[in-house]
Amino acid sequence: MLLHTDLDAGAKNIKYILAGDGAGTFFVINDKTGDIHAMKRLDREEKAEYTLTAQAINRDTDEPLEPPSEFIIKVQDINDNAPEFLNTPYHATVLEMSDVGTSVTRVTATDADDPVYGNSAKLVYSILEGQPYFSIEPHTGLYHFSIPEDITLSDAVGRVKANDRDIGENARSAYDIIDGDGIDAFEITTDPQTQEGILRVKKPLDFETKKSYTLKVEAVNVHIDPHFISRGPFKDTATVKIAVEDSDEPPVFSSPTYLLEVHENSAINSVIGQVTARDPDVSASPIRYSIDRHTDLERQFNINSDDGKITLAKALDRETDPWHNITVIATEIRNYSQISRSSVTIKVLDINDNAPEFASEYEAFLCENGKPGQS
Repeated sequence: MLLHTDLDAGAKNIKYILAGDGAGTFFVINDKTGDIHAMKRLDREEKAEYTLTAQAINRDTDEPLEPPSEFIIKVQDINDNAPEFLNTPYHATVLEMSDVGTSVTRVTATDADDPVYGNSAKLVYSILEGQPYFSIEPHTGLYHFSIPEDITLSDAVGRVKANDRDIGENARSAYDIIDGDGIDAFEITTDPQTQEGILRVKKPLDFETKKSYTLKVEAVNVHIDPHFISRGPFKDTATVKIAVEDSDEPPVFSSPTYLLEVHENSAINSVIGQVTARDPDVSASPIRYSIDRHTDLERQFNINSDDGKITLAKALDRETDPWHNITVIATEIRNYSQISRSSVTIKVLDINDNAPEFASEYEAFLCENGKPGQS
């Protein structure tokens, strides 16, 4: 670096001096020419910039010839640091029948080089041993979470963290979901204590409808010094993959209620109608049907436990009971704790099985001399 002055370049009594951060230790100025040189090797990871002051003075009297000039020397990064893994060695376990793509663990490496300049701090991961049984996501900024489909709304799914080497308010970040197929299903807030982004569920999930989500999460510095705005952007993104795990759900009837009709003279064991239910889970457990006998104390009806067909167990009489209301139970055979109920209303249809009857006995009186047709 060369320092110039507006004074006569041929003047012999000009002397250049240097002061400030690193003057005399890292930097020296040629007092005759104004050339500034580095005295030793610089390390950007130790100090990224230096603020210096140079001035032209009278060589004989040391009187200032010009006001001092302040300038900043920024140390440009080179790729001189190898990445380092955090918290090694890593230990992980995985079930022997786990699905392909199951997340086993997460490893993290850091690089002290400048992430803003070039690709000096860009990391690519690879597995040296363990293939083809395991693979690794080659790029950083990827999080994997697994959650049950019946997770409670507002429950935390997981946490993400953007590393910031600043301290205090300068290290505060705000998180937001900016893209992905789960924007409507998830939300993210910032933990003010840990500066982590907390992912939460904001609407019910259904494994049978959607088994996974991918989100793009952005972390942005809250406080940005206007003097360094040109060095931005002060933000970064990460990809979050969320796997939805199947939870055992109770059977689902084809209808919440049923209305059946039967003639009152129907034969015993005749089929009145049928109810159907299914297991909504992937395992699709077979269903067993039964009648809640508290709703059929007279045991007027039976149900086939395999196919849900309801049959007549006793003779009906519409004139006595024109309506019957029973509750049918569907139970998963593979998990007896998973049951559902449905209401069945049975209407008894009338048949002509009763002769007409007079409402009361009648007496008539006739005069002995009554005429034909007389009332």
